[in-house]
Amino acid sequence: MTAIEEYDKAEQEAKANLSFAELMAFAPATFEKLGFPHRVKDERELVRYADWNFDEGNREYFWPNHFFVGPAVETNYTHDEVELMNRVRDQAVEVTRKLGRAVRPLSGPFTQLGLFRVIQKLREAYGMQNVSVFEIGPGTGYLGAMLLNQGWFYGSMDNAQALYLWQNRLLSHIAGDKLMDTTPGTGGEYQQVQCITVPWWRFIRQSCWPVDIVVSNTNLGEMTTLAMKTVVRNARNMLSDSKIGFFLFTNVGHVHDERHSNREAVHHELERVGFQQVFSNSFQGYVLRGKEVPEAAMSLRERIPLYNPSGREGVISGTEAVRIPRDQEPLDLEFVRLLGVWDLPQVFV
Repeated sequence: MTAIEEYDKAEQEAKANLSFAELMAFAPATFEKLGFPHRVKDERELVRYADWNFDEGNREYFWPNHFFVGPAVETNYTHDEVELMNRVRDQAVEVTRKLGRAVRPLSGPFTQLGLFRVIQKLREAYGMQNVSVFEIGPGTGYLGAMLLNQGWFYGSMDNAQALYLWQNRLLSHIAGDKLMDTTPGTGGEYQQVQCITVPWWRFIRQSCWPVDIVVSNTNLGEMTTLAMKTVVRNARNMLSDSKIGFFLFTNVGHVHDERHSNREAVHHELERVGFQQVFSNSFQGYVLRGKEVPEAAMSLRERIPLYNPSGREGVISGTEAVRIPRDQEPLDLEFVRLLGVWDLPQVFV
């Protein structure tokens, strides 16, 4: 686990050797524009990043028989999926309790389920026991947590100090000594670990982590054009030796000004460096040209299947899937109630 001071020192040393273009590319400008707090000085502050619920769109996770377009989530949940999400919730409670205030996430695990389902279907279609995934800008980190709980390899990069440190604590709690954080610039061969976390300054110039799938979700349009091009280039390099070679996202996030890339610009850049779009209906999926996509994967053009390896019958609604003790509520829920942003579900006990 990387200490706040250790991260800050490594970042400052790295900045001394970077060009102004690289610094501009990966500055968290969107967070600063929105007033989103992207740095912390105290471990206790990391609790706030375990979950956020202020967006009224979160209510859609609790509408049964519904497809929530933004995160590509069908809101019928299998028993396996509920167990998967609640295991992550339990792990978040364990981590946040050590930080001083236990938090059980409400919306966060739901947000990651759409792409988790996609990745599971691709793994099945390619006939692979497991796949390796690298994620750009993981946010709460719950996609990585779900994949690590499956025993798969997972890597990540984030340019926001606070989010990187939160993810580091969550992922290290799950992976233990099988996690390698490259912030200090030390460590063994990455092939010997299950999880690798990469700070933004290393990601700029290194892309030597071969994986099967790269995810960069709801953030490509929030990056500067320089950052987006770096992500796409590095993704191509990471995926070049994979049998799968997919780049995935559900949407590009919110484009705030002309320095950022809209959906068309992202599409153009992906095609320019050698990707071709295969999926564009409920989510966005690009594969490197020359790689064969099995017919079994093409059903994703019609529907993202639910994850149900146990074969148990029936589905569970969002309000039945989660229970939040009052003393484990996410930090922003009282503010959501105060302003009436959306009607919180009846899941509090």
